[in-house]
Amino acid sequence: MLGGDFSKRLDFYDEDRTDSTFGHLPQLISNYFDLLDADTTEFKPYVGLMRRLLYGIIRPDFPHLDADHQLCIAVLVEPGTFTLRDLLAFLDGVSFVKLATAQDDIEPDVIITTLTSPNLIIDYYGPDHADVIQWQSTAAEEDYYRLYAELARRHHLKNVRQAQR
Repeated sequence: MLGGDFSKRLDFYDEDRTDSTFGHLPQLISNYFDLLDADTTEFKPYVGLMRRLLYGIIRPDFPHLDADHQLCIAVLVEPGTFTLRDLLAFLDGVSFVKLATAQDDIEPDVIITTLTSPNLIIDYYGPDHADVIQWQSTAAEEDYYRLYAELARRHHLKNVRQAQR
């Protein structure tokens, strides 16, 4: 009946979310466990597991505590289009993505755009702008899957670079 390749929920499972060992939120969790006194020594063998679980529980409700782990994305797509609506709805559902706004002082890690002129991107972000991912206004489900895979790859590389600092 549904014979064919289609994405499943498991395809979008964010494994890195529970593997975080650096940054602001994991440090707060580590500080909490460092405060445990002698009465809680029976928990010591499970501290690593509890840190990862707490990170997974706290992160979705307090994303500002984990901003250093997020991939900052700027979207340059014509306003008021279905393309922009669908792309923003998709990115909003990706846990490791933070959308850059005009008020942000930070540079985006990635720019997603339907613009075909590199000069427009240079005019807006300067000549040393972030990597650009070209997007189609007629994107299909497979395009969203590939976009997720590429963003996950870039997110992983960003976190590896930060962990090596």
